[in-house]
Amino acid sequence: MTLKAELGTVLPIQYLRGVAAMMVVYHHSKNQIPAFEAYLPGYFGVLGVDIFFVISGFIMYVTTANTAVSTGGFVLRRIIRIVPLYWLLTTVMCLIWVLAPALFKTLTVTPRTFLQSLFFVPHYSLSFPENISPLLVPGWTLNFEMFFYAAFAIALLLPRRLLAVSVVVFILALVLFGRIAGPFDSAILTTYTHPMLLEFAAGVVVGKFWLNNREGLPTL
Repeated sequence: MTLKAELGTVLPIQYLRGVAAMMVVYHHSKNQIPAFEAYLPGYFGVLGVDIFFVISGFIMYVTTANTAVSTGGFVLRRIIRIVPLYWLLTTVMCLIWVLAPALFKTLTVTPRTFLQSLFFVPHYSLSFPENISPLLVPGWTLNFEMFFYAAFAIALLLPRRLLAVSVVVFILALVLFGRIAGPFDSAILTTYTHPMLLEFAAGVVVGKFWLNNREGLPTL
């Protein structure tokens, strides 16, 4: 029996995905379409990203905790799922910028920022110097996701009984280090010690509780 057959579809997670996606659409509608702002009150839409990070932690743990998936297999699946489309969109955007830069109001591309963007290396944007973001700006979330996946992949080298605690302790240690030693000038250190990483850890914790006591764990 496959893991999917054993676990079935975790419906609350699917519902949360839908809610989070609509929240992100709401947020970007306010920012990108000025005429919408008068009709879309509040800025809660940005919290959709936080929900996605928790969901990511939950899914990564639930789908690996009771399996023999290897670190290599885990990494390969993450790469196949994320990299091709992200690289395609980033490359196409940069090619359009080279051919018709007037189409972009703020985009600035260099070979360095192009490679940093492709390989999920956090860096300060040349277009918005106060922001840490890749050329394809929404990809900033992938910088967090890919770092979490890397940490999770390393934890998969340990016995499965230590998977959750090792991931959570590692993230807690990074965030604590950031609070003690920060703020940093380095975009990499700022990202890899950011409190938002705690949301992935929260998802792992909920996933562990769910696997251990799914019948008694309230849907809420």
